[in-house]
Amino acid sequence: MSQLNPPLTKEDFTKTCWQDVVNSNSSEPKDCDTYSKAFQTKEKQAQELGNLREMHVFYILKYTTNCVIRGDLESTKIDERFNRIFTCLIDKYLDLDFLSQIIPEISDPELQARLADILWVGTGEYEMAHLAIFAYLKSAIILKSRNDLFFQRTKRAFYLARKIQ
Repeated sequence: MSQLNPPLTKEDFTKTCWQDVVNSNSSEPKDCDTYSKAFQTKEKQAQELGNLREMHVFYILKYTTNCVIRGDLESTKIDERFNRIFTCLIDKYLDLDFLSQIIPEISDPELQARLADILWVGTGEYEMAHLAIFAYLKSAIILKSRNDLFFQRTKRAFYLARKIQ
């Protein structure tokens, strides 16, 4: 994946219609694993059409949602994974200000929590940690029928809350 010049913007993100991906497949759980697979499909479609900016947006969404938060994994290990994701994105895209700009626009708590968490781990911005905590708790409520996902989201929210106090 090559660097884009100029870097991605909020408008690039909005143009992709990413919400359609998140809102589709109502029978599937609304979790990052499901989203990652769908974002990968959209990335390939954009690549085939030669739409590089859209391809890069879906690559970032796929890449950030690809890391599974397992309940048996220590939170410090999740921090390490998220830091690697953040570092890789910085290395490839240099300017990730657009992620901070789009997070408030994301209505899906699962995706909002993931992006805010990655930014918190990468930048240490407390407002991102606060946003991630509340979004993880909202996501846990949505995913409550899946005990494993509910537990993972609430555990991560409590870890973040403990870490920033």
